[in-house]
Amino acid sequence: MTLFDYRDGMATTRALLHGSAPLGTHVSALPPGLFLLRTPREWESSWKAMTKGITPSPDLPPVDWTSEVVVLLVLGFRATGGYGITITDVVTRWHHLEVHATEERPGDGMVTEAETMPVHAVAAPIAAVRDTLLLIQRVVTRTG
Repeated sequence: MTLFDYRDGMATTRALLHGSAPLGTHVSALPPGLFLLRTPREWESSWKAMTKGITPSPDLPPVDWTSEVVVLLVLGFRATGGYGITITDVVTRWHHLEVHATEERPGDGMVTEAETMPVHAVAAPIAAVRDTLLLIQRVVTRTG
């Protein structure tokens, strides 16, 4: 049984974490960027950095390492609320893996005074893995 559906080079992904990592002294342990995590150790280390400070500590989402890898996108530190990041597609190409994402930014309206670090982690099929990652990121600003 497969968890994924391929359509024209696109792989259906499975969300593992979507939201904001809590902030604290561990911020430097989770730098902004796009990461391909190929081992349980890499996933566990990233998960601990993303969930540090949450009590009780949430369970590590399971990954079937025989058929999956983790694609992790970290937007980085933001001084207010209203920011978000969503991986919308993972597309295989001959030489690379394209990760399509949408970043949301607050408009001119009210925002929360909370510091945030938007993240999105998805499980992707191991067959989709390429050595080179390409991030195609669309930015939208909320209005109103």
